[in-house]
Amino acid sequence: MTRGDGPVDLAFAAGPGIRQRSPGELAPDRAISTGVVEVLRGRGDLLERFASTFHLAA
Repeated sequence: MTRGDGPVDLAFAAGPGIRQRSPGELAPDRAISTGVVEVLRGRGDLLERFASTFHLAA
């Protein structure tokens, strides 16, 4: 399998402002509404699950 093959539940793009999300400073719904995160495909509510599963290093 190569990158881009198969279905995805959530695809998003984010800039450096995403680092504010790591310690819980920026809620996923706010990250989307303020443009810190752009949902490219899928349900935006899945960003919460992503954020609780993966943590960005400071």
